Amino acid sequence: MCFTTYYINVGSSLANRSLVMGLYTFIVVLFVVDPPLDRSGGYVGVDGRVFDLFSFKPGAGVDDFIHSGIIGLFQDKKHGDDRASISFLYKGMRCIVGAVYIPLSTSAAEWDHILVFMSCCDIIVGDFNA
Repeated sequence: MCFTTYYINVGSSLANRSLVMGLYTFIVVLFVVDPPLDRSGGYVGVDGRVFDLFSFKPGAGVDDFIHSGIIGLFQDKKHGDDRASISFLYKGMRCIVGAVYIPLSTSAAEWDHILVFMSCCDIIVGDFNA
């Protein structure tokens, strides 16, 4: 199984997120870092695009989107404040794709938690401000 995973920091901009979703319709898994939020910190919807929201956690820094045509292939979403992961089955084995966002202010203890998370993923993408 081969699919495209994309990770982008949109800087809380609805316009940036919409632009990426409109231009890169071939992407299967899209992790959006620093997503746009409404006034109460909730999810801001996407209209007329080819992606479905797969995972959102209020206040988290990463949203997961999956291409609408194959969203059923993915399962087991996990969402932390600065990380997210999804899994899929490939040849009978569970594979995990993860994304992390590591701000400059990350403490050593937080780094340790992130490294444990990353060690559980088969594929990892992210914004590593090391």
